[in-house]
Amino acid sequence: MAIVVCTYGPDLALLGRLLAALDRILLRSAVAEVLVVDNGSPQPVAHCAPWLWFQARHPQARCLLEPRPGLTRARCRAIRETSADLLIGFDDDNEPADDYVSQLKACAARHPEVGVWGPGRIAVIFSQEPDPWIQRHRACFQERQLPFSLSTAGPPHGGPWVTGTGFAVRRPVLEAYRRAVERGELGASDRTGTGLQSGGDLQIVWQALRLGLAQGISPDLRCGHLIPPARANLAYIRRLEFGAAASYVPALSECFPSVAAELPGPRPLLLHLLALLALPLLRLVGGRERALKLKMACARALGHDCGLLAVRRPADLGRYRRLARWSGALP
Repeated sequence: MAIVVCTYGPDLALLGRLLAALDRILLRSAVAEVLVVDNGSPQPVAHCAPWLWFQARHPQARCLLEPRPGLTRARCRAIRETSADLLIGFDDDNEPADDYVSQLKACAARHPEVGVWGPGRIAVIFSQEPDPWIQRHRACFQERQLPFSLSTAGPPHGGPWVTGTGFAVRRPVLEAYRRAVERGELGASDRTGTGLQSGGDLQIVWQALRLGLAQGISPDLRCGHLIPPARANLAYIRRLEFGAAASYVPALSECFPSVAAELPGPRPLLLHLLALLALPLLRLVGGRERALKLKMACARALGHDCGLLAVRRPADLGRYRRLARWSGALP
């Protein structure tokens, strides 16, 4: 088993909490490989205090630099640099439970047919108390309380999908994914710098399904998702919703092209513009709660249509992206 953390410019306080959690895990469970992939951070992770503390306690842990930008490249580097049959991927803002590895080993032993596992319980933990609206919409940050489930169903009937938070992937899936990326067969946009796309998470899960394996979700796998004040705001969530929606169709078209081809076409640009212009009136008439919900819906819809256009009509994509920038859904 291997633990991998891919990171770029991490918040050192959050990274310290992740490494402290991994320290507790390693004291309870044997893990053959521990790897941190620094994706070209402005301040090298290998020199930061949390990493130096962790490496002193666990000399087998390694920190490697992957200078090519993007989470997909960092993940492919991690796949090449490890050899374990099962790889657990944590983000630099995760805080897994102390028994995460032992519970995962038990799940994997009972269900060899599962190619990718994810936590059924993800608890959002805010560094500071956010706006009450943010508190009520923790699902935007992947909070979930899901029962045990195994599934081999792909889109459009599958889901909820395993997310990148604490997911564990078997080696055959990892190698198939890496080879597909390196051949250019899979190239859906994933996070790069401040970009908030998430197509890579989906494509790893879908690669397992394409190999005839299942995805598994277990409530025994518990992980915290640490959210600093810079992300606990509506502006960030709108960008997050836009990025997730914009990356879905390109990811789908590469993995399940026939399903992507059946999706309805994009909405007219004027319809998006009218919805955005109606926001101030809706807030006046319906209140802040309804206006905020519509803002989120607008960001998702505009992101979805940008994803569709990227696949079907790239020449028209620029106008939609300009509107997304004007609205604040795209930086």
